[in-house]
Amino acid sequence: MPHAEAGKVNKFLKQQEEKYYTAEKIPNDKKTIAVYIKKDKKIIGGMSGYTKWNILYLKHFYLDKSLRYQGMGMKILKKIITIAKARGCKYAIFTTVDVGAPSLFNAYECKIISTFDHTPSNHMYYMYRATL
Repeated sequence: MPHAEAGKVNKFLKQQEEKYYTAEKIPNDKKTIAVYIKKDKKIIGGMSGYTKWNILYLKHFYLDKSLRYQGMGMKILKKIITIAKARGCKYAIFTTVDVGAPSLFNAYECKIISTFDHTPSNHMYYMYRATL
């Protein structure tokens, strides 16, 4: 199948999956979540992802260089976890590469559940799990 059809296929599969879960009485409770920092009305850092089925999925994390190594990452992580807990989340799944946020997730006592060498090349990709 041509890759050009990937968008159509993704849409179809998502619709069919939602129908299946509805029929099985599994709620579609996916909600976006984000915490950010602004300076001069411009976003300069934050975390975002979504919550679904009592799990926080953290997908994006960025801090401007001026904010790094000052505890801001931990403040943002704790805030997003507080919001997720209020939504009923009991677990979290985070991913990052070795130049990303492993030290942050390790400091929060997340457990590494998987690693992948050379993805991207010459780097390590981490998957973390946390009990909230």
